[in-house]
Amino acid sequence: APGVRLQEVDPGRAVHADRIVLPGYVTRPASGAVPSWYRRWIDRTSEQVGIGHGDRARRRLFVERSSPPRRVLNRSELAVVLERHGFEVVEPDAVSPDATISVFRDAELVVGVTGSGLANALFSRSAHLIELVPGRELLPHFFYLTAAKGLPYSYVLSPPDDLRRDAEQRLRHDVTVDTEELDRILSERLAAA
Repeated sequence: APGVRLQEVDPGRAVHADRIVLPGYVTRPASGAVPSWYRRWIDRTSEQVGIGHGDRARRRLFVERSSPPRRVLNRSELAVVLERHGFEVVEPDAVSPDATISVFRDAELVVGVTGSGLANALFSRSAHLIELVPGRELLPHFFYLTAAKGLPYSYVLSPPDDLRRDAEQRLRHDVTVDTEELDRILSERLAAA
């Protein structure tokens, strides 16, 4: 990009900059495992973001996907469940990076369809991540991310259908959420808290 200068920095060397772009996962493709040094750096960095401490802490977030693929086809049914459990809708692409970091950092629960929006759980201190899986086959990305962060993790598979698509193919299509299963998991989780 114009005006951007990449510079390799020796590990452990302090760097002072006006802006820092956070890289994606420092790991191999198709894995959500996060190296411990990177997790510690993200934790320290996210604590320095001054938005959201206090009155908005312990939020319950639904990560919205408003454009295809992986929009929720039964959104009205899902809205009833989310409202019953006190969720707010967040679109990470629609807010500033600082706001995104603080919202996810302070979250109690994060629910969303498999996708990059859920990767913001990397900023969380203690959120329980519930992945809405597009299909019946679980990809390991968010399980490994939550394991690396020490976060609780659950998933909800889509109801069975007659479509013959593997997990990767389903990432290119919209999703039907098993709202009864999500409601059950949320009810159990919130009763135990």
